[in-house]
Amino acid sequence: MSDKLATKADLQEMYSRILPYLNRQEALANASMLAKIGENIDGKPTYDGELLSVPNNGCFDRKNIYTAVGTEQVIGRWTNGKPIYQKIIDCGTLTTSNVDTNKLVAIGALIDEVIDFKAIGRWIVANTNDGFFDLKEWIGSKAFDNYVRVYIRPNTSYDVDKNKIQINYCGDFSWLKRIYVTIQYTKTGDTANSFNYAGENDYSTTEKIVGTWVDGKPIYQKTINFGALPNATSKSVAHNISNMKDAVSLKTIIYNSSGPNWFELIDVNSTGKVRRAIVDRTYVYITTQQDDSVMSAYMTVQYTKTTD
Repeated sequence: MSDKLATKADLQEMYSRILPYLNRQEALANASMLAKIGENIDGKPTYDGELLSVPNNGCFDRKNIYTAVGTEQVIGRWTNGKPIYQKIIDCGTLTTSNVDTNKLVAIGALIDEVIDFKAIGRWIVANTNDGFFDLKEWIGSKAFDNYVRVYIRPNTSYDVDKNKIQINYCGDFSWLKRIYVTIQYTKTGDTANSFNYAGENDYSTTEKIVGTWVDGKPIYQKTINFGALPNATSKSVAHNISNMKDAVSLKTIIYNSSGPNWFELIDVNSTGKVRRAIVDRTYVYITTQQDDSVMSAYMTVQYTKTTD
């Protein structure tokens, strides 16, 4: 076999092939070089310090590599062993509406479960004010007919809007010039326990090390199947984490079977009722002020330990 000088295209192809099999403890000698030849959603190159960051151990997560809009990539493994995919969807713009309005955008995949999603909006006002913000479940108040929220619709046979992003809004949102939704999901056609992966996106009900906290201690991650949400009360589920010291993050994704759709839990819902997630050193909690028993949740906790 003759020697060959690797091109950038060769390195990109190699990286895409081996990344799912690397864990965060393995060093990748050319990580900084590979970071410099990544691409953002416009297909332009990205460099260290811009879109990609390389941790001290020389690895970075595939979920932080944002491929071209509409391109699907494998970024991890869900608790049932199915691969997790990520895709960026350009949802375009909104208009002015005085009634409850839905904009539907096809995802282009058969959605089984949604692991996470985020919606980034860009506003431009009179060519003098330009910026970006994170769209949570609700912006504004439905009581005053001025709101926007984002849902993900699954591959459910009785749902005519299945496998779509649903943007529900009312009011003047003509200033919202672009919405990008990044979705992490599993697919109905994949077989459980069929995919091997190690890293932060290996969602498991068993404890795993996924990173390093600011004090140099390992960060652990565990996903808890919370089950049904409570009816206007507080519910706790033991997370069975031993020697927990500090919580680094808590992420809660809710599935609403009456939608059907997924959304991210926030502190206050559309009618001003509290819906809140909490973690302490023994339990995870969800508190509601309304009957949310048709909804269920997965809660992913990242934390450090007193024993490290």
